[in-house]
Amino acid sequence: MSRDGLTYDGAGPADRDPEGFLWPQVIGPETGRYLYADVNPVKQRLAMQSPHRLLCQVGMGPATRTATGVLWLVPKATGTAQDPVHPRWPEIRTTEPPVCAFHAPYAARDCKRMRRFGYGAFFVRKAELVAVEGTVYRPSPAGGIEVFKGAVCELDPFGEEEQPESIVDPRFMLARHLVRRLRGMTPVDLSDPELYLNAVPCNQEEG
Repeated sequence: MSRDGLTYDGAGPADRDPEGFLWPQVIGPETGRYLYADVNPVKQRLAMQSPHRLLCQVGMGPATRTATGVLWLVPKATGTAQDPVHPRWPEIRTTEPPVCAFHAPYAARDCKRMRRFGYGAFFVRKAELVAVEGTVYRPSPAGGIEVFKGAVCELDPFGEEEQPESIVDPRFMLARHLVRRLRGMTPVDLSDPELYLNAVPCNQEEG
């Protein structure tokens, strides 16, 4: 870290997104079971970054998209201080990527948070990219480094009525999640067999 922000030794263009945020370098083969509550930050970024090609958080293929919107599972809040109940749920800001119809039941069944606190399934008409969540590192007055986990950098801070002194400097953030605001929600019943007509794994190779 320098006065100009965070970087890696030998950092390349792939380590930063178009907004200039630095992302973790995740290397090595995937092993073990899928951790629904802790999505790989590189995969989360890939699944959420393009509004025209939102990807399923399980299979990393195209999420199910219909004329009504993109299929999303929206977890209910745990009710803790870190995850309070939101009065506008399910029209909330989320770091959860969407899903495809084939993998939706697996995500709902295997995610511990969804099993315990519940969720809603929706077709989402609008999912605007509004923020980046991560960890901020900055020099402290005492000479060390201050660390702020779970910091949020608004892509349009004044649109969220943020005060100038609370704006996060993206140069000093190690990004972990893209945040989208969900609007225009149409409820979906995951037990409805029509949802799965012609549904195949999103990561299945064509041909």
